[in-house]
Amino acid sequence: MPKIVKINLSGIIMPDEWVEPGDPPCISLTKLQRLVQAAGQADGYDIFLKTPGGVMEEGWAMYDYMITLPNLRTIAVGMVASMGTILLSAAKERLMTPHAQLLFHLPNYGDGLPPGNRVSYAAYLDKLAFEEQRCIELFTAVTGKSESVIAGVFADGEDHEFTAEESIAFGWATGLYMGAAVQASRSLHRPIYALLKDGKTGLSLSKNNSSNTNMAKRNTLLVAGLKGLLGLMEGKQTTSLTVNTVDGKVLDIDAAGETYVIGDALAYEDGTEVPDGEYLLSDGFTIVVAAGAISDIIDPVTDEEQPETPEPTAEAAPETITISKAEHERLLALDTTVSSLKSEHEQFKARVTSVLKGMESADPVTARVNETPIDKRVPEAPETAADRKAKRLANRK
Repeated sequence: MPKIVKINLSGIIMPDEWVEPGDPPCISLTKLQRLVQAAGQADGYDIFLKTPGGVMEEGWAMYDYMITLPNLRTIAVGMVASMGTILLSAAKERLMTPHAQLLFHLPNYGDGLPPGNRVSYAAYLDKLAFEEQRCIELFTAVTGKSESVIAGVFADGEDHEFTAEESIAFGWATGLYMGAAVQASRSLHRPIYALLKDGKTGLSLSKNNSSNTNMAKRNTLLVAGLKGLLGLMEGKQTTSLTVNTVDGKVLDIDAAGETYVIGDALAYEDGTEVPDGEYLLSDGFTIVVAAGAISDIIDPVTDEEQPETPEPTAEAAPETITISKAEHERLLALDTTVSSLKSEHEQFKARVTSVLKGMESADPVTARVNETPIDKRVPEAPETAADRKAKRLANRK
């Protein structure tokens, strides 16, 4: 039976070196290559795409790699826009889920224009025109339409959306994907066709990724780390738990104990980030995910009777053991050492708990750096031999 590898690519297309903590999910050539290599030898590949687009140079690099994969199928899930439509075009068999959409528009900078002069702007416009023509030539080959028909789609400079049925009729896609249920929510990020030279400003991440949001996410991750540290200090062992959601997703949770708790970090089984939101698990519990960690756990059962606590039973009196005086003194010294270590442990635990409570109760603030006062007085000139001689003569008078 042939081995078909399924790969999910969801996020903004941009180089790995641009990715920072708190950024939205991103995809790149390196990430795609890692997923393909991790799957091992395969007879074919199904690549599921959900992306608002991104950096053109990175997208074309991914396209060039995808066309080398044997028996490739691309499947549009939700919204596939801008540079994402180039990735979809890498396969001869291009499928769409029933409620998926494609969005096409001219390559652009994003918000505003980069700084420059008449010459640099002219070169920039030439680059955009080159990218536009490259897209037209690819889509002409993919759809079988003439260049003039494809160019007409971009002629007005506006965004043009196609449903799954419209995409199949036009030739963007070759059929519907009627496999297992796939998440098909629309991307909340605007479509992106940006040039590499524009840098991250061309991606306009600031609208959905403010510094305050980044700070809050980093704060959440730090809180989760401190909770894990407290768990280890209390003797809990860090284990990797695998849980399933009711819609078939597999989550890997780093738990400091035998079950998951608030603050535990988690990811999908392939290592990709779990988006923020609520997830109903197969055990009936619902976990709330924020910034890659469990922020809340919703128990479906609230009225269940608690089992009665059994009455304590009397324990037999311990046997009396006789030890030597030297052994007794050694045990006393050991007990003193253990008590000292326990005291240090509790003090450190108290400090961590205090920091944790402060972080959970207060909004992140920017610490003010104390300024070092600058002595602006002009230093006196060093005393010379002539000065000292003049002083001695003055003292003799």
